[in-house]
Amino acid sequence: MKIQFTGYKKTKENFLTKLSKISSDIKTLKYNLSQLNIFSYMSVGGNKMTVVEDKNKISLMSKGKNKNCLNITFPNIFGSGENVNFSFNSTKEYKIAVSKPFIFSKCLLFADFNSSRCIKKILNKEYTVDKQELGIRHKYLDVGIGLDKYLFVRGKYSFVDFNIKKGLDFLKITTDLKFYYNLATFLQYKLLFRTGIAQGNINQVDKFYLGDNIKGYKNNSILPSNGQNNGGRSFLEITNKLVFKMKTMDLYFFNSIGCNHAKENIFEYICKPEIQSPGSLGHSVGLGLNVPLRKDDYGPNIDISLAYPLLKNKDTETYAFSFDIQF
Repeated sequence: MKIQFTGYKKTKENFLTKLSKISSDIKTLKYNLSQLNIFSYMSVGGNKMTVVEDKNKISLMSKGKNKNCLNITFPNIFGSGENVNFSFNSTKEYKIAVSKPFIFSKCLLFADFNSSRCIKKILNKEYTVDKQELGIRHKYLDVGIGLDKYLFVRGKYSFVDFNIKKGLDFLKITTDLKFYYNLATFLQYKLLFRTGIAQGNINQVDKFYLGDNIKGYKNNSILPSNGQNNGGRSFLEITNKLVFKMKTMDLYFFNSIGCNHAKENIFEYICKPEIQSPGSLGHSVGLGLNVPLRKDDYGPNIDISLAYPLLKNKDTETYAFSFDIQF
């Protein structure tokens, strides 16, 4: 499709032209532009689109006693949708995030790189965690590979940190798949699929804990049936939604299931129901209502849902009501 862009300064014109060529209509183009995270405003009039670019930002904030944070953001730094973010604090934690889009003949892909260091406290011991992640994002697929290195710190006395004890490496991979299909003008089917595996000497903190995405269960409540509150090494989450689209809101029915396993092969675990237990499985059904606060498809919205868990564990809720505002 051909469209004339106005309002841009840093963004290269040929980049916008390529993006419009792979977009089948205005709605798809606005979605692709929103995925770049470089525009604070977009409006369409006929065959013209006006955009307002995000500005470079430096912010300094204080988070409690002796913890100051500096955040530096460079959106669209080279004019083709590249984003760079630096975050540092006074406790020597940091995060560096880089994102670059790639335009192919029929799709838009993103390559992401993240490097971070944080301090985690587990059972009164402190761990310095160095993490490097490399990922590829698409509209329906999100694949990432990360290497985490744990450095055990014996303890803290006054302002002196003791030396490193040992290092532990592991590999953690998570895949997200989103699929949409319009059954009719007023009816849409949505599939959300997530699975992950962790190999190596993974710490308890970074194992998989399910419950956040399975409505009707408390956060981190779907755990392997090993008699302990430990996370899993592999998991599977599937959510099916049937959405009835109306003029001012969407009504949807959903069915969610989640499975968490202490070993690395979640699919082998699913095929052996005799070793499963209610604690490691979550299954719920329910209905919800999504109300956009403005006509823009990518603007803020209110989501209200009611869920009923079909499999019980000690952390299930008879009925779960949620009220979310996204913006």
